[in-house]
Amino acid sequence: MTVYRCTRCGSTYSDEDSDALGHSYDADVVNPTCTAGGYTVFSCRRCSYGYTGNATAALGHSYKAATTPSSCTMEGYTTYRCTRCGASYTDSPTQATGHSYVAEIVSSTCTERGYTVYTCSKCGDSYRTNETQPLGHTYVISTEGATCTESGVSVYTCTRCGSSYEGGLTTPLGHNYVAEQRPASCTEEGGTVYTCTRCGDSYNGEPTPPLGHAYISKAVAATCAEGGYVLHTCSRCGDSYQDNETQPLGHNFITEERPPSCTEGSRTVYICQVCGFEKTEETGTYPTGHDYTSIVLRAATCTQAGERKFVCDKCGEEYIETIPATGHTYAITDSTTKDGVTVRTYTCSVCSDTFAQELGDQYEEVASYIEYLFEQYRPYIIWVFLATAGVWSIVMGVCFAIAQKHEEKEKAKRMIFNYLIGLVVIFCILVAAPLLVRGIAALVT
Repeated sequence: MTVYRCTRCGSTYSDEDSDALGHSYDADVVNPTCTAGGYTVFSCRRCSYGYTGNATAALGHSYKAATTPSSCTMEGYTTYRCTRCGASYTDSPTQATGHSYVAEIVSSTCTERGYTVYTCSKCGDSYRTNETQPLGHTYVISTEGATCTESGVSVYTCTRCGSSYEGGLTTPLGHNYVAEQRPASCTEEGGTVYTCTRCGDSYNGEPTPPLGHAYISKAVAATCAEGGYVLHTCSRCGDSYQDNETQPLGHNFITEERPPSCTEGSRTVYICQVCGFEKTEETGTYPTGHDYTSIVLRAATCTQAGERKFVCDKCGEEYIETIPATGHTYAITDSTTKDGVTVRTYTCSVCSDTFAQELGDQYEEVASYIEYLFEQYRPYIIWVFLATAGVWSIVMGVCFAIAQKHEEKEKAKRMIFNYLIGLVVIFCILVAAPLLVRGIAALVT
């Protein structure tokens, strides 16, 4: 179609007619809420025509419970609030618990009253009763700061609370001297020392002169190796000195030839006839070594060690060696009781020690271990399946009831589907899988 328009007045005409364009809709989806259904508004983008369609049901509330416990003075309750729209209501009120008071006695002090305080063990609320008067201070007097030569102060201290205050000045205590006698020594003066027991001040009395040494003389005779002398020793202090020294006498040796022994070679020994001092010179012959003979002192048994004694025939040296225990040598015999239990008896052929051991049931040889396990499990397949399916049904039933209570219909439908899938999975695991494993094992073997 061609449209002609006047450039001056704007009037138009066409040389032919055309068909209607038809509506071109824009869809505006309004989602459902907890209380109102959803729908879609279709509006033509060319004209003002529109309509509403695709209606959906309201979702219903999805409540979540929050419990506020009761307190001593206020009731408790449960608030159910919708997780989508925030709508809420309160239900299940519980009574206030009331206070639970615990009594504590606070004793009077010197300056403060005593009382009994009752405190609630649950909320901390408290009140007081039975007040008593303060006790007042009980002072004792002590002196502080006074020395032997300087004044101190009187201090008044309460025996209950420790509170204190200072009174007037006191006179100095004066020295308290104790006499100590110090006897004179060989080289130092003696006398009396007076010492104060409080401050340590001291002074000396009249001194006494030193006593001097009291020597006692003793002659020490010369020996083969050391000279002689006279030793002078003080009987009081132990001081000493020596004089009149003489030369050593020297050794007077005799010679003794000793043949080789088990542990030593041949040697020449020089022995002093005066003091017994010896010196040795090796002559080159080696030791002969021991020649032992052994004697069994105690024979070893199955459980106890024995002892063997070795004695050298030449020098008599001896030592004892341990013989290890031999251990049991068991002979084994098997017997069967009337109950069919095999008893194995161990008897030592040396000492006759014996003990018995029950072997229990004997193992049965099977052609296939998997077949054996299946045969053990087969009588219980149906019962295991029914028990597991029963537990699954109870769990899903509880979940379905909760969803129905909260008006979650879509969730409830999904639960029914999941319940059926769960039964199939339980059947596959507990029934089909063992049968499949048994079949594969039969093919392999």
